[in-house]
Amino acid sequence: MKDNSKLDLEAIAKECNLYDESEADNVISKIRSLDEIYGQDSLVKIYNYFLSECKTPKVLAEIIRCEDRFRDKTSLGPLVDILFLNI
Repeated sequence: MKDNSKLDLEAIAKECNLYDESEADNVISKIRSLDEIYGQDSLVKIYNYFLSECKTPKVLAEIIRCEDRFRDKTSLGPLVDILFLNI
């Protein structure tokens, strides 16, 4: 597992094609594969970042599902932002 203190969240998002107009299923597959690389603490930070950056509804729904597995309190802020800002 990679050390979460040195996470480059933007680079991870780019590796998952989060910023591209890639097919949503491809992006979702890459997001799911992060489980094999990162531990829970890192995944929570990554998912929180992705929640604030993602604009694709299908991908956003998958990130929320991934995030829900951990029920981490730090995820509440990004989730509330999505609800209030209609991202």
